[in-house]
Amino acid sequence: MHRIWRVKRYNVGTFRSLRWLSTAQRAPKVSIEPPKVASSAPKLESKLESKLVSPSLPDWDRGGKTNNDTLTPLYASINKIIDANKGCVCLVQVGSFYEIYFDQAQEYGPKLGIKVASRKTNNCIIPMAGFPTYQLQKFVKMLIQDYNVNVAIIDQYPMEKRTMDAIIHRKVSRIVTPGTLVDETFLNYNQNNYLAAIHLPPGCTKTIADPAMEVGLSWVDVSVGEFYVQRTTLEDVVSDIFRINPSEIIIPKEFQDLGLLTGNWYTPLSELRRYFLRYHQTVYKDLKLQFTSSYQATRKAIESLSVREEAAMNMILSYINVNIPEANPALDIPTQYWNEKYVRMDPRTREALELTERSTAGRRSVVGTLVSTIRKTVTPSGTRMLSQWINSPILDIETLNYRYDFVEAFRADIVLTQGLRANLSKVGDFIRSVQRLSFGTGDSVSHLAAIADGLYKLDRVEELLKQQKRSKLWDEFLHKFSVPITVAEKIDETLNLSELINDNSTLEEREDNKKLRVGAKFFVRPSFNSELALLHSELQTLLTEEDKLLEQITAQITDIDSKLAISKRDSHGRFSNVIHVSGKTKSIEAVGNLLAKDVREKRKSTIIIKPYEWSMLQALVNSKVEEILEVEQKVISSLRTQVLASALPMRVASQLVDFLDVTSSFGLLAHETELVRPKVVSQPKLEIIDGRHLVVESALKSLGEMFVPNTSQLNSNGTMWMITGPNMGGKSTFLRQNALIVIMAQIGCFVPAKRATIGVVDRIFTRIGASDDLFNDLSTFMVEMIETSNILKNASQQSLAIVDEIGRGTSGKEGLAVAYAAMIHLLQVNKCRTLFATHFGRELVALLEEEGVDTRKLHNYRTSVVKNDSQIIMNHRLEPGITERSYALEVARMSNFPDHAMQTASRVLDMLTTREWKVNEHHRD
Repeated sequence: MHRIWRVKRYNVGTFRSLRWLSTAQRAPKVSIEPPKVASSAPKLESKLESKLVSPSLPDWDRGGKTNNDTLTPLYASINKIIDANKGCVCLVQVGSFYEIYFDQAQEYGPKLGIKVASRKTNNCIIPMAGFPTYQLQKFVKMLIQDYNVNVAIIDQYPMEKRTMDAIIHRKVSRIVTPGTLVDETFLNYNQNNYLAAIHLPPGCTKTIADPAMEVGLSWVDVSVGEFYVQRTTLEDVVSDIFRINPSEIIIPKEFQDLGLLTGNWYTPLSELRRYFLRYHQTVYKDLKLQFTSSYQATRKAIESLSVREEAAMNMILSYINVNIPEANPALDIPTQYWNEKYVRMDPRTREALELTERSTAGRRSVVGTLVSTIRKTVTPSGTRMLSQWINSPILDIETLNYRYDFVEAFRADIVLTQGLRANLSKVGDFIRSVQRLSFGTGDSVSHLAAIADGLYKLDRVEELLKQQKRSKLWDEFLHKFSVPITVAEKIDETLNLSELINDNSTLEEREDNKKLRVGAKFFVRPSFNSELALLHSELQTLLTEEDKLLEQITAQITDIDSKLAISKRDSHGRFSNVIHVSGKTKSIEAVGNLLAKDVREKRKSTIIIKPYEWSMLQALVNSKVEEILEVEQKVISSLRTQVLASALPMRVASQLVDFLDVTSSFGLLAHETELVRPKVVSQPKLEIIDGRHLVVESALKSLGEMFVPNTSQLNSNGTMWMITGPNMGGKSTFLRQNALIVIMAQIGCFVPAKRATIGVVDRIFTRIGASDDLFNDLSTFMVEMIETSNILKNASQQSLAIVDEIGRGTSGKEGLAVAYAAMIHLLQVNKCRTLFATHFGRELVALLEEEGVDTRKLHNYRTSVVKNDSQIIMNHRLEPGITERSYALEVARMSNFPDHAMQTASRVLDMLTTREWKVNEHHRD
């Protein structure tokens, strides 16, 4: 039957103004006029008029609902919830299903592959779609990751006292957003899942954008409690966001309709459109109680924050409180992040170096990245720390040497390294269980068991380290490393850990399954307190009586046939706590005749019986089990509170273990791939002897090939190397390998070289490769110029710039002019360490000579080529000099260019070469 949208507004908001109606059934009965009061009822009319003019009531139309055109209480309440959570897809629990209603069902049902059905109530037809509750994670993942929408989960809560007509209480238990994932099964535990907040000064868009304007930045991984704040600038905020790589960004609500991200006010902010964005109005209240430290420590830490940092922090706390209203998350005190302490890289540099992800055919992957190549961590939290280190290399030489000392110790003692890693691999991600416990999500008992198990494993790690030969390094570390083992012991004293670790059932499953009461495993030790001990004793007495009664019934039945199989069944079909008998048909018939009044179901070869005495005894057993579970709930709740009170020392221990995981993985990596300890100095040097590109080398090894190492020496005698050579000669690989070696050195990892002395690099710039940026409507050459401009404006003497083929995106002469200008600026103004690869080698040298530029700090190197008859072999080795030609035709031939095309190319090259020779001869004459 054809359906149309019929518009009818009810200002009281009890159900949606857009209602699905059947044309045939609804149209004749719908009235859009307000109800009129009959003239024969003057008293009623008088009362209505007095209400309409009453100052105590708002002056609006109260609607005209009747029993024929109103929604049922269920759909009316759902309507209110949907209206109150605009921008969210609302999943409403109805029994054992989650359902989507109204226009959301029509829009997202087909996207999720769910059939859209119709529900009729009176004369209203409501579209709906649903799925079983156990599939919640599957569909939440699709909505979040595939369709970029928030999901409001509306759960039903049982009422303590209900009547048959009572409405089940429903409310939003949480709003799931990409940045507030806690225990979702699709959460990647090896990566941080950050929620970031950007706080701009109120009203700032009313004036011209100032790149130096202070901006507050904050980010948190809700699933593990890590919290950071940063004071940045409008100019740097996009680079900072790219470094953090958040799953979701929130911006103050006041900027929602101001076109902040269109680029009209400040162009670089348009890059933020790549992320999942939400606007939020901060709700201020004492949200700082969510931090794990004491109130005094929290207040002291927050006093050091700037106004913008604190505003960004409050925005995140408010957003978490709104989206997870009943949670009390345990969060770390925000750590202040200072750009001055870390190597700074713009977004395009991070992309070009492929540190943590790379783009292939429009898809992002970690395969072939630096992190995937050097990652040997064995814990999820250690892997997260490794990614943080790679994204934020440090500048402090003392801290770097501290990390190197641990890497050296692990490389020198592989037995210790292997033993430590074996223990660490068993620790798991217990700090995530601490966070889930604080949120109250999932099964508290399982989280407590995981925490205890993780702490016991950490204790073994501590004992292993104490057995090592005493040294200042280990003594200082063990002084800081203290496992709160008393927390694990408290959990162990309370819960049956040995059974829980091997038991897959959860507290919720046991609570939901009422048939599991008899013989159910209890979580709390019976000896925990006198009350539980007494209850278990009474339960045991009842179970003993049950065994005796079962023996008596069995004796009666076996008198008929000793071969009958008799068993107690906690549940059988629609029956619970019954006795099941199976055997020959004749014997079953005899049992049925003997126990006729106790028979619940009889079939050909089976019979279900439940004698009165048995029923009464089962009722007593179930009642006693309920009493025990109620006491257990109180004990578990108290234990949860005690464990969360020790969240801070557990976090400290976890972070130190992560440090061991990362540094031991570096030690193993150094042992397996022949890495050396770099010497880090404050002077602007870059002296790498026989350096290698570890990622490329790893790929070549898998193919049975060897990587050709190369040396680079940038120091006071020469700050720039100009590198020429043919395509496929290895120029770009050499450029990247030097940047990656610097990053490895400044995260505390040994480097792929025979020897390395590295002056601390404050910023790394790249201009490698380019393509159109269609998202921001930028051509290839414009992208190239933006990257080059960024280097020229921001590089200092402590920086490292790697530049590849500036000027290639435009005509030859103009490209040469741009390349020459960039080279001169880097050499004379920036004076930074620079690796400058180009195909304009001879032309640039000629220009330098013609203009009389001092080139003592510029050294020329080329990738060598071995000629073999008509073929060339590129051995990727650098040697002094400038390449004479690019060997473009030879490379084309290697790529299997068609013969006819090769002949044309050779002919045109000869023609152009002859023309160039004649022009040069003419100028000489």
